[in-house]
Amino acid sequence: MAQQAAPPVLLTHHESVTSMDFGDGLTGSTLLPESREFVSTSNQNRMLRPPIGSTRDLYRREDGFYSEDDPVQYPQPFNPHYPYFAYIPKLPTDETSPYYNDRCMWNNYWREINYNFGSCRAELNWISTKILDSVSSLCQQVKRFLTSHPDWQNSLSEMDTTITLCLHQLTSVQLSLHNSVRGVAEIQRSWKTAVAIMDYVEVYKPKMSTISSSPQAVALEGTDAFQMGAFVWNDRDALMLFRANLPVYFIRGYNDFDFQIIRRIDPFLDLNITQKAASPSYPVIYTGQAGSDAKFAAIRVVSISCFDTPSPFENLHLEGAYQSSYLLGVGSIISPTSSLPSDLKPTSSGPIRTPSTAASSSKPYNRKDKKGKVKGKQPQPSHNLFDDLPPNNPFILCVISAWKDANRSIDQSHPGKCQMLPGHNLRLKTVLLDSALILGASDRQRQVTYLLQWAHIRKPLLKRSCLADGNELPMPLRPAVWRKVLSFPFHGLYTKSEATDKQAKDHQEGTIWLQKLFNKYAQGVSVTASIEADPNAKSMRGLVHKLCMLNFWFQMMVLDELANSTKPQPTPTCTEADLAIA
Repeated sequence: MAQQAAPPVLLTHHESVTSMDFGDGLTGSTLLPESREFVSTSNQNRMLRPPIGSTRDLYRREDGFYSEDDPVQYPQPFNPHYPYFAYIPKLPTDETSPYYNDRCMWNNYWREINYNFGSCRAELNWISTKILDSVSSLCQQVKRFLTSHPDWQNSLSEMDTTITLCLHQLTSVQLSLHNSVRGVAEIQRSWKTAVAIMDYVEVYKPKMSTISSSPQAVALEGTDAFQMGAFVWNDRDALMLFRANLPVYFIRGYNDFDFQIIRRIDPFLDLNITQKAASPSYPVIYTGQAGSDAKFAAIRVVSISCFDTPSPFENLHLEGAYQSSYLLGVGSIISPTSSLPSDLKPTSSGPIRTPSTAASSSKPYNRKDKKGKVKGKQPQPSHNLFDDLPPNNPFILCVISAWKDANRSIDQSHPGKCQMLPGHNLRLKTVLLDSALILGASDRQRQVTYLLQWAHIRKPLLKRSCLADGNELPMPLRPAVWRKVLSFPFHGLYTKSEATDKQAKDHQEGTIWLQKLFNKYAQGVSVTASIEADPNAKSMRGLVHKLCMLNFWFQMMVLDELANSTKPQPTPTCTEADLAIA
């Protein structure tokens, strides 16, 4: 990028001027020539490149940090919910710095961990011993700080707990190389953040709120501040940081300049932090803007749970390890060892869908047919999502008679923003396939094939749900895509390079989705089920029953979310991270 491509007005310089205010610049750089944006700093001699972009991927590098997206390594866009990130201390090079004796918190220990059997433990113990003095000193500072500032008890206790747990893991538990590097990084992160909070409250916040008749000015030679600073884009934040003598990187458009002084234009400095991804790589934990609440919340949540392990009691289903104490469809509780009465037959009660909803296939065009008047297609009745399942199907369990046609009594209108405009249809997507796609198939063999394919993909689907965040639903798919996924034993995967029509696009989308699922949660397993002997109706009913129960579970999650009117929302005093860990 050509850094000198700036309008002459930006280079205005008055020889008689001996100081500058927050809107001037000792140096500046052209950020985006296309949008005519410029970055200047009034109190620094070096120019840093802002972490621009609305779709930035946040993930750890090989040193355990997040490169230029990490607030303890690089200046971030100023966020009023996290003002203390601008006060993160930088590596002290001057003996006058209050943290000169704590330089171990900036060491690149990840380079010193030689992951050989026996040597890694000794190196981690040596690293822990070096940083223990700084940690002990921090604990004493925190205790004194909390006596006069109890409002910060939760935040500082959270960081103290993270440091304690990471030290325990490094010294007492056999860790992988990734976990060792991550543990050291989280100790350094928590230490720097705790120090920044105390400095912000006791030292810099009073300076930022100072009332003065004119903005504080700095000399033309600039300062080398001990703190990180921040990127700002409005006058208020720029003045606030400027009063605290923190590094200010001011982003503005060319048309905002008039009488400001820009001494010179310099290129952006190369990043002096690790940018290389780890091998194997860490997962992406967030995608979005560099200064958003969600990004800082993601960093905080991952830091808190850096050594958490999944609960062995959560979402575990051991196939065949236990029996249910009741069976749905018989209307009464029975012993698990007893059999159903022979006179208990499936009735028409329960979820029923009309025969008109059964899937049908159109016949190919016969070129030998006589030409004549083209007849318009007869309108097919639309699929009613509130119909019950087809009656008299051997794969459907009997249900309580009082539930017959209960779905039809549901008010399908919605007074809120889900109300559709006239002439617009709701594009339904579901996280699991609708059982009507299976039971509405044209013949029994197709229904059996669909059920076997569902049984084949069910385990990796449940594994994904168990490992995913409990607050996040899996990606939903349209019914047409689910139908393609079920019909892979008939048609196979989509192999062409480009999809031209809607059917092909659905086929392609289903292929990509299923391949990603099996590559991550069932490696080495074919994505299509092997169709062998025709299974019995009892096992098929069991598959339908489990599918209905899973669908019911996901539906209840969504309804709970919609009905929860008391769910707290982020506020200036309660960030997304506070809500996530509450």
